[in-house]
Amino acid sequence: VSSDMNTLVDVRIRDLSAKGARVIVAASVQIPEKFNFLIVAEDLLYPAVAKWRVGDIVGIEFTGEARSSLLRKLQ
Repeated sequence: VSSDMNTLVDVRIRDLSAKGARVIVAASVQIPEKFNFLIVAEDLLYPAVAKWRVGDIVGIEFTGEARSSLLRKLQ
């Protein structure tokens, strides 16, 4: 998700911890330096930064506390 919440990028989460995640995304997709990372199943939105990328694998670090995305209220 972009920092302005206007762009969504579908990823597959490979590893997830309290500090970040390792995700798979199409190699052609550009990931912004700072963004909000939404975990739909948990309805949580994390502020995040991309720390590294190798091909289609991206390492993400959470930079703050998660908050509710309010998606469930919209459904």
